[in-house]
Amino acid sequence: MILCFEEDSIKYIYDLILENFMFLACHSNGLCVTKKVIACSRNQEYIATVQKILLDNANTLVQNSHCNYSIQVALESWEYEYVYPLINLFHNQFFALSTQKFSSNVVEKCLERGGEAVLAKFLDEICHKSKILGKFG
Repeated sequence: MILCFEEDSIKYIYDLILENFMFLACHSNGLCVTKKVIACSRNQEYIATVQKILLDNANTLVQNSHCNYSIQVALESWEYEYVYPLINLFHNQFFALSTQKFSSNVVEKCLERGGEAVLAKFLDEICHKSKILGKFG
C-alpha cells in the first residue's frame, strides 16, 4: 500500500519507519516494511539514513535471523556507492561471518555485488585463516 503514494506525500510514515527501523527489522512482521523501504525508496536522504542505520548496527543485523535480510536487500537493491561501505565494513570478518547460519547469506551477497576486489579480499582472508587454523587447529 505504501508504494502507491509519492514518497514526499507520506514523509511522516517514512520518518516513523526510520525511527523504529531496528525494531521493525528484527520482527518477522516488521521486516517486510523495512525491506520495502530499502528496495523501493528513491529518496537519497532516506537511503542515506537507512545506510547509516545499517552501518551502525551491522554486527547485530547480520547475525539475526530476520535482520540479516535488511542488509541483503540493501546489497541487492542499492547503487554501488551505497553498497560499498556495507561490504567494506565486513572486510576482515568474512571468515567468521561465512561460517554462521544467517550472516553467511550476507557474505554471499557481498561477494555477488563486490566484484573481483571483494572476492580477492575474501579469498585472502579465508586462505590466511586456513593457514593459521591448520597450524594450531
